[in-house]
Formats: sequence, C-alpha cells, structure tokens
Amino acid sequence: MCGEEGGPTLIYITHHIEEIIPAITNALALRKGRVMASGRREDVLTNEVLSETFEINIKLHEIEGRIWPRILKR
Repeated sequence: MCGEEGGPTLIYITHHIEEIIPAITNALALRKGRVMASGRREDVLTNEVLSETFEINIKLHEIEGRIWPRILKR
C-alpha cells in the first residue's frame, strides 16, 4: 500500500536501520539537526552516509529487502 502510486505518505522515524521496511522509498539522515543526506532510499542508506551520520564505521547488508548494519572496528 505505501509503495503503490498514490498510496499514503508515511513518516517513520528510527535509529534502527533494520526496521525500515522495503515499501519505504525515500530516507533522510540527520545528525544533530543537520541533514546529512536525503533522497531515494538506496542513495541515503549507504555505508558512507550512515558511517558519517552515526560517526562509526558501518557496513550494511541487505537481507530480504531489509538493511542490516554491522559496526566495524576502526
């Protein structure tokens, strides 16, 4: 329903990347009130953007449409 043309707009706020369902098409990354990135999900939910946003080294893995972060040692 959310992913369909003309479907409802859903604003979902989370610190847990794995909770973002595949139907969510756009994302916004914020750090201390500053926009780090915004746009299409695949452009925002990246290793680089999320590592900078959370200030830790993150490696993302997609499993069945959900993105799972793994924190890497520096």
